[in-house]
Amino acid sequence: MFNTGTTCLVGLVPDMKKPAPEKVSIGFSQPASVYDVRSKRYLGRSAGFEVTVEPGVPCLFALVTEPVARLNLRAPTNSRLGEEIEVRYDAGIADLTSVARVQVLDPEGRELAHYGGNRDIVSGVGTAGFRTALSDPPGRWKVIVTDVISGTRAVAEVEIGR
Repeated sequence: MFNTGTTCLVGLVPDMKKPAPEKVSIGFSQPASVYDVRSKRYLGRSAGFEVTVEPGVPCLFALVTEPVARLNLRAPTNSRLGEEIEVRYDAGIADLTSVARVQVLDPEGRELAHYGGNRDIVSGVGTAGFRTALSDPPGRWKVIVTDVISGTRAVAEVEIGR
């Protein structure tokens, strides 16, 4: 168990020598919104749940105060090559602690990993920034931000010119 304040992560590593899947009951001191992080599936709000675990297959669950229903992105609609582009994201949950996966796609749809990566969501908000190179292609770029707990994602488009 790993607690980051209002977000709690619970990991299970079932014994790989078990002969078959088995049901496990997990209980908590108070109700929470529960996600299966690996499958990006919302399990509901409760003080406990039951899950079937496969031998040797790890499970990761996140308990948050409320479901992550949306991500709001704010990004410039236009920019120029070589300029800093800042994207702000907001999950609308004041006490959410999570991680956002940021992907930046050029006009051809190719992901440019050096512009993206994992960024923190603290108190429900976060930022990501990148500066394009002067040699990058101009056109309509996409920034995709995904909350890693819930899988909730949002897309912003930025027209980048010379």
